[in-house]
Parts: sequence; structure tokens; C-alpha cells
Amino acid sequence: MGCAYGNHLFMLNSMLAKDQTVSLCGMDLFDGSVDFAQSFARQVTGFENCTFQVGDIGATLPFEDAAFDAVNIADVIEHLERPNRVLAEIHRVLRPGGTLVLSTPLRTTIFKSLAKPPNRTTAGRLYRQNYPGKARHVAARANPS
Repeated sequence: MGCAYGNHLFMLNSMLAKDQTVSLCGMDLFDGSVDFAQSFARQVTGFENCTFQVGDIGATLPFEDAAFDAVNIADVIEHLERPNRVLAEIHRVLRPGGTLVLSTPLRTTIFKSLAKPPNRTTAGRLYRQNYPGKARHVAARANPS
């Protein structure tokens, strides 16, 4: 939920070595973000099982009850006007016994403080190889170049 350009979903797919029979679905409010993620998934090998769609997590989610084994909502809940409503919808689409992974940034932690200098010094290069194809450039119209 709130997948933006798909980075968390792509990292999860790569790091867990998911086989292509496991479906991963990302959803975001913005068309451009979803177009980018969908284009990347179609054109970079290993992400054929990843799909993306536009949707508003603040509204009724466009999924059936108990549709997901797991739901990830990372760095999104702090932006929502009605987080309790969103959590109720996530509960509805999560199968009984399913897993919710929820994170929110803590900007004042020691980890964040220690990570800033190396990230600035390397212009983010330390984190670029989290999944295959991450460094691939995608044109403004969501076509990888």
C-alpha cells in the first residue's frame, strides 16, 4: 500500500527470492508512480510476478475480503487523515492469520543520524544494488531506456 515507484515491493521480491508463482501487488495514489513501477516490472527480468495499480488507500480497497496473505504499508500511515479507517480496510483484505508489516519513519533515531553522512558522501550509491535492475533508467513516459 502506498508503493510509490515499487522499491519496497521489488526489494522484497528479490531478497526473499520469491518464485514467479507468488504474486506481489503494489498500489499507489499516483498514476505516474504506478506507470513507472509497472513498466519496470514488465521489462526487467525477475519481476514478472509484480503488478501495480492506482488506488486510494484512504477509500474502500478494490480487493475481495481475505485476498492477501501479507500486506506491507511502509512510510505511509503518518500521511493519512484517517489511519484507523485504513487499518480496518487492511484487516478486511488480509486473510485470517495473515501478516501486516507496518513501518513509519523515526527521523530522530541514532540509525538515521549515522546513515546520513555515508548516504550523502556516496550520493546514495550504498543502497543502489538492493535488487537487480535498480540502476536501470526509466524515461518520463515510464519506458525503460
